[in-house]
This record gives sequence, structure tokens and C-alpha cells, in this order.
Amino acid sequence: MNLVVGSWFGEPEIEFKISHKVYNFIREKIIEDILKHRGLYNEKDKDFIGIQITTNKETVKPFLSEPSFDKKNNFTNYNFWLPHQLIVNSDNELKSFLNYFFIVLTDFLKIYNIPFKEVEKLRLKIEFEIIDNVEYIYEIDESLDFDIDELTKDLGIE
Repeated sequence: MNLVVGSWFGEPEIEFKISHKVYNFIREKIIEDILKHRGLYNEKDKDFIGIQITTNKETVKPFLSEPSFDKKNNFTNYNFWLPHQLIVNSDNELKSFLNYFFIVLTDFLKIYNIPFKEVEKLRLKIEFEIIDNVEYIYEIDESLDFDIDELTKDLGIE
């Protein structure tokens, strides 16, 4: 299998302020510390597993969705539903995010018979690396800020 980790938020202003560097680091560590160790990962494999982190206003408990399958592209996607309000209103959004993420990751890795102690070891390793590390702080890219009126004018839309 090959692994992809990303996020998708379907409601305006509902998101987590988590850097893409955090997602990339989590993916790398899952691959290195668990999947490769157990012979489950092969980057040349045409079968993809996707972890999609998502939320909405109604989500109050973390949970793993049933997988969705894209047979044409050999892609199986799992949504990791995390509680928006509990995370964004916590004292440390990143730490809270990781706490809830690992609750769901534990359920996900049970599918592959990965024991809790391995997931817990991974959680501690990831938290140690990224909590309070400036390399993983979420930053808004100001270059992406644009004026919608100016954009519509440039496109000739009145």
C-alpha cells in the first residue's frame, strides 16, 4: 500500500490551524515506524490508502468513517472525524488535535492488527518532535490573500 494524509473541510470557517508540515511528519512517521516495519508499505504499490482529516460544527466525538472506495484509481479513503470546537477552543490546538487524531488512528490501525502500544509509542515520538517546535507552527501565507472585487474585475465579471 501507499499512504496519503490530508485534510478537507466542507464548511466555511471550519478548519484546524494545523500546518501541512504536521500532516507530512505524521505521514512519514506512520510509514517509517509502523507500516514499513510490518511490511505493509510499498511506495511503488498502486493501491493507495488515504487518511482524510475532517470536521464540522456537529462533530463532538472523534470517529473513523467507513472507507470509501475508488476502484478505478485503487484508492481507499478513510475520514478521521475530529471534534472541531473541542480542538480549536483548547489551550493548545496542536496538542489537542494530536490527542484526538491518535484516538482515531488507533481505530484505523486496528484494521491492520497494529497494537495500541505501537500507536502510543508513535504518538509520544510525534508529540515530542512537534509540540512547541517552531518548525511546525501554522502560518497563513499572506501571498494567498486577495481581493475578490479585484479578481472579478480582472476576469471581466461585473
